[in-house]
Amino acid sequence: MQDDNIKLSEAGIESMNLISTNDDNIDAEYAAEINEWESKPILTRAASTVSRVEYGQQWRIYRKSDNATMVQWVLRGLFLYNG
Repeated sequence: MQDDNIKLSEAGIESMNLISTNDDNIDAEYAAEINEWESKPILTRAASTVSRVEYGQQWRIYRKSDNATMVQWVLRGLFLYNG
């Protein structure tokens, strides 16, 4: 695992918090790291009840011997809701 906070989105969006992490062995040489990130709901408009939540997942395939990243994917979603 690299850091407890990661900037998964463009400038102006809050840093996200790590909510879970999982390591799975692929074979003797490689493993996969899966991290899930979430931002806390925040009110986007003072006069309404619209909230915003951001979720992200990061998948990383790495070599166990030196922790070198072979490939990495980041999926991010920004959700607006009113309850």
